[in-house]
Amino acid sequence: MKVIKGRVHSIVDCEKKGRFQITVSPEFDPEQAKTVIYTSPYFTRNETGIITIPPLESEVLVFYDEDTNDYYYISTIVSDPKWTGIKQENNEKPLIEKYVYNSECRPQTMTFKDNKNAGLKIVNDFTEGSIPNNYVSLKSTQGHMLKLSDTPIKDCVILRNKDGDGITITANKNAAYPSNSIDIKSKGNYRCVSYFGEIYMGLVEGRDISIVNNSAGYNSYPIPQFGNVNLVSKFKDINIYSEGVDGNVLISTPLGVIQLKSKEINVYGTTVNVNAASNINLKSVTGNINLDAGRQINLRATAGINITAGGTATIAGISGTRVGRSATPLDLNSTVRITAPNLNIGVPIINDYGK
Repeated sequence: MKVIKGRVHSIVDCEKKGRFQITVSPEFDPEQAKTVIYTSPYFTRNETGIITIPPLESEVLVFYDEDTNDYYYISTIVSDPKWTGIKQENNEKPLIEKYVYNSECRPQTMTFKDNKNAGLKIVNDFTEGSIPNNYVSLKSTQGHMLKLSDTPIKDCVILRNKDGDGITITANKNAAYPSNSIDIKSKGNYRCVSYFGEIYMGLVEGRDISIVNNSAGYNSYPIPQFGNVNLVSKFKDINIYSEGVDGNVLISTPLGVIQLKSKEINVYGTTVNVNAASNINLKSVTGNINLDAGRQINLRATAGINITAGGTATIAGISGTRVGRSATPLDLNSTVRITAPNLNIGVPIINDYGK
């Protein structure tokens, strides 16, 4: 066998057997094209292996078997083709990408890429006096990328699509992220769905869990719904607990309305306080308002107390009924009409999501 240098003339292989054609003369003469059998360091028939057919117009070395008249691929020559008359479209680009060598002109990179720049890159730069730049990256033709970075200033794992949406998992702290953190960012929707299991979000010994909606609606079109934080359970309860000794459950809105809407609303506590800077209004549209105490019911006002009944007003005590001070005369049959104030209770608002 002898070694021959040739130029790739065609990579069309309709039988899909790992064949391509070369010419061994400067002229592109199809009559002189030789069919080359591709060879691989690892290959299993129709299953797995390494297949990297050399691109058109690249220079290759092949073995020629004089006994069988077969040509076998050896390798591709890393240089500009020496053939006369070959059209060079990328002469302005370096032969090898600049990151293959470090600042001391020493090779630092191993690559496995196609002619569309998709593939694997391994970089280990230990240039003395500079910050190490070490990483492994896998990149697609469109720009989707997985990067494993050992660089001290960016010690992390990055999974990102071509538009920049993705996940960053850090090890050591860097300028952008804290240590041992997971950061998820996307320009579009973010969904977390479990079909048959459980979704659990817990914090063991850290700080707070915060759910914040800062949307002012600039990107809500065509659905005019924004700014809400919605908790919806289709079949069961929504439970909010505080198990701390001094733990509180606080619901606050500076200028809005807090609305409770249900068939029945129960409030329990050792002491229940209702405080308002202005009025406290209680209204039952079709039923009664009942005040029931295990001991006394005390009503006190710094001004007057007005009680008006559309029917009979009844005040009854088992051991007697007293109205006013004992020294003050009281006319229980007075015809003076007292009008109760208008409480101005409006129609309840409805939440944005129609529940």
